[in-house]
Amino acid sequence: MPVLFPDNLKHNNANRPILDIGNNQVKGMGIFASVADRNALDSTIQTDGFLALTNDGGAYRAYVFTGSTWNQDDNWTEVGGDALPSGSNFSVLVRDGSNAVAFDTTPRVSSVDVFNSVGGTSPDIVFTRTSSDSGVAQATTDGQSLGSLTFKGHNNANTSTAAGAIKFTQVGAASTNVSSKFELSVGTSSGAGVAVTVNEEKVLSLSQQNTPPTVVVGGLYVDSGNVYFGIT
Repeated sequence: MPVLFPDNLKHNNANRPILDIGNNQVKGMGIFASVADRNALDSTIQTDGFLALTNDGGAYRAYVFTGSTWNQDDNWTEVGGDALPSGSNFSVLVRDGSNAVAFDTTPRVSSVDVFNSVGGTSPDIVFTRTSSDSGVAQATTDGQSLGSLTFKGHNNANTSTAAGAIKFTQVGAASTNVSSKFELSVGTSSGAGVAVTVNEEKVLSLSQQNTPPTVVVGGLYVDSGNVYFGIT
């Protein structure tokens, strides 16, 4: 049964703690010498939102339990840090429709303003890919998508439909550098498709047209064997 105290708890020695989190008997927070120790925590102490300071790879990192399976790395989200965390469940703390707070791996926002006012440093958006399913740094491979932006609309059946995309794909095995190709897709009456490609040698190519498009002055298109310029 609970023990109720009508005042603050204090140790008779001001230099001694009244609570030692290192004993891992606190529901909601703990300090663990390894991921294995964290995984072994008794289920009665496990809880959603648990903050675990874990020695992971020789350094202590802070993780929050944001999943459903305690001993799976991708159910833990690292809090802060510059290095790639061992988990892959990278979440954002958001409020849902009922104004409740929750972690979401795929948050939806209506707009984003990237702003930086520090000296001459520009604001940046960086897409970083690794081949590891657990999120640790690992060389990417030929054919892997390095990042993409997809643009969608809703068709006449009110279904979300791809209407264009920008995509970078790795070409060849990774060495000191990573080679890639760039593809720009646009939406057409027959669906979205690649319109322009810039390969790893910086060569631009246009996708072939199966039927002649509408003439555009100054325009350019190719079919299976010819290049056409719009001059009228």
